[in-house]
Amino acid sequence: GEWIWKWDTGTPSNMEAQKGEASDAAKRAGFCWGIGRELYTAPFIWVGADKCRRLKMNQKSGRWQCYDDFRVTELVVNDGRIDSLQICNASNRMAVVYGRQEAADGPRAEEPAQDAVKEVKRRLWAAINRYAELRGEDPNAIADGMTHASGYVETVEYLERKAYEFEEACNA
Repeated sequence: GEWIWKWDTGTPSNMEAQKGEASDAAKRAGFCWGIGRELYTAPFIWVGADKCRRLKMNQKSGRWQCYDDFRVTELVVNDGRIDSLQICNASNRMAVVYGRQEAADGPRAEEPAQDAVKEVKRRLWAAINRYAELRGEDPNAIADGMTHASGYVETVEYLERKAYEFEEACNA
């Protein structure tokens, strides 16, 4: 016998960096053998912070993290591709559904995954409006000043942090 090696590296996750890196490496190595290839067809599903119950600021990263209990309650794989996926948040009993489900009258149209940046922008705009109203200022001028400030980056993490800052300023 001859040994055949297949390996790959992983990338750290946002929650638990080392565990995420090890899990990602195992997933990638399995893929080399043809195991779990459907994991790479998984859709991007964003669950907005407003739909989470247990949110806490991670002191090390400065990012908000959700500590709710999510579970996959339905998974349909056909020809190595995820066709349908349902994830339930056990903490507040909300469900996120992706894909098609066969109904008596035929397949339902695919539900697109939420655009994460668009979702957090809505939250940020609501916070800016409330902040501007409390101070008698123009919300458009506040938003314009924020987007033109140095360090502005249109990422979910940055926009969530800004939304939180405006929300906290409203509550102060």
